[in-house]
Amino acid sequence: MKLVLTPQLLKFLSRRGYQYCLSRTTCDNGQGEELIMLTPLRRRPSIQAINNGYDALFTIDGEPSRLADEPGETLVLVQIDTSLILNYLTTVLQTKKKKRNV
Repeated sequence: MKLVLTPQLLKFLSRRGYQYCLSRTTCDNGQGEELIMLTPLRRRPSIQAINNGYDALFTIDGEPSRLADEPGETLVLVQIDTSLILNYLTTVLQTKKKKRNV
């Protein structure tokens, strides 16, 4: 599944041990808009994995962090497993609930 890149999502992934992101940039043929797809990884992948359909490799606190902090016209999505998305959403909801109770 895919989620829009946010600073909160990057912080969550970093706390879960993700250190790198593979990046793939595509162009939506219908609209002509760019789309960046990030795939988070815990360990540095081999050169073959990077060259197999991806454009770049970033540390999670590098370029992805800048993209999350400075949203622009380019849509940036993060591809993660459904179970990880559920953990993330649970964390976000718990944080919001705690803020309301304070």
